[in-house]
Amino acid sequence: MSGKKAKLKCVVCTRPVEGKPHVMRLHITDQEPKLIDAAKKLGFTSASWHAGDYMEGIFHTKCFNMAKLVWQIAFDTRPLSPRR
Repeated sequence: MSGKKAKLKCVVCTRPVEGKPHVMRLHITDQEPKLIDAAKKLGFTSASWHAGDYMEGIFHTKCFNMAKLVWQIAFDTRPLSPRR
C-alpha cells in the first residue's frame, strides 16, 4: 500500500484542499430526506445522518469564510422569511 493520503475535497469549490482544512460541523435537526440527500451530494459526511447527530464538511479557508457568511445571513434573515 502506498503512503499517499486521500485528498480531501472542498465542499464549495470541489478542488483538493492543500494544507490544513477547515471543518464545518452542522447539527442535524431534521430527518427530511431532501435535505439529507442534498448535504450528501455537496460532500458533507456524518456517522449516522440521524437527527441529533452532526454532519461535517471540509473547506478551504476562503470557501469556509464565505460559507460562514452565508449561514449567518440565512440565520439572521430567517424570521423574515415566509413559512408555509
